[in-house]
Amino acid sequence: MIKPPECSFRKSSMDKPLDLLRKRNPIILEYGMVRHPENWEGDGFSTIHFAYHIAQYNGMLISVDIESVNVFVSHQLLKKYEIPQKNVFLICADALCFMERMKLEYVDLLYLDAWDCDGGKLEESAKMHMHAFNMSEKWLRSGSLVLIDDIISQDTLAGKGQYLIPYLRNIGYEELHRGYQFLFRKP
Repeated sequence: MIKPPECSFRKSSMDKPLDLLRKRNPIILEYGMVRHPENWEGDGFSTIHFAYHIAQYNGMLISVDIESVNVFVSHQLLKKYEIPQKNVFLICADALCFMERMKLEYVDLLYLDAWDCDGGKLEESAKMHMHAFNMSEKWLRSGSLVLIDDIISQDTLAGKGQYLIPYLRNIGYEELHRGYQFLFRKP
């Protein structure tokens, strides 16, 4: 297994949940996958980092993306970095449809990074991430983590977590990291 490169501005926010999940056989549910094979700074490559973690500490990664090319790119990168795919499930599906049909007992880490927020889609993206959280919350137990990507402004919370971050604070989730990504823990 080859350790994948790290994204410098997401390093601390990606390391923190994985450190918290060590020795737990975590179940990680990710919405949105890697899109470009060598864009480590732009995309961050969470899918590959999560799979690398799963390969070391067991558990399971379920990653969902609506674009088949993204699923293909993720498979290729897992092969490139020689990361076993035994407990890695890369699913090409609409995330909302997936959530309606999926039967899970629990999720240790919910990673929200679907529905791009660029090109004038900021409002729509924020609403979709709030909706995705609401549909996924049934799988979160006490101690489960929620990681939200692409927070463009920490002051205004513009980005994918514009509605979700205030909601999580309001219902008592503990904020563990604040930056381009926000990390919360369910009480």
